[in-house]
Amino acid sequence: MRVLIADPDSTTVDPLPNLLSDHGHEVQVAADVECCLESLDESRPDILLLESHLPTRGGRQVLERLLQTSNSPLLPVILVSDDIALFDPRAYPNLVGWIRKPYRLSDLLVLIDYSQTQWSRHKKKDERSQHNM
Repeated sequence: MRVLIADPDSTTVDPLPNLLSDHGHEVQVAADVECCLESLDESRPDILLLESHLPTRGGRQVLERLLQTSNSPLLPVILVSDDIALFDPRAYPNLVGWIRKPYRLSDLLVLIDYSQTQWSRHKKKDERSQHNM
């Protein structure tokens, strides 16, 4: 699975590419909003691990952009935040999980797998309902 990590905190992020690749994931890192949006357009990740406090305009801008882009709303997002109440999951349907720093790799791996499974079910359900219309 292709994982895009959007997080400026090098102490958290630096070990993740090697650790996640050991578990079969391809990892790309973006340290700010602009790099994240560019990576979303170029690399088409399968899941986004998004720090809510990205420099410049923050994680909310990335979520807003995903809603506006025709091929991106299908991208599941795991939010890294101390306060999930800042983000209404009803406003961001691709927000599939939440984790707080510092997190353990084992917790992140479980959340990635769970989120991908839940998102696959969600997409299949949507496809069936659109097909039945």
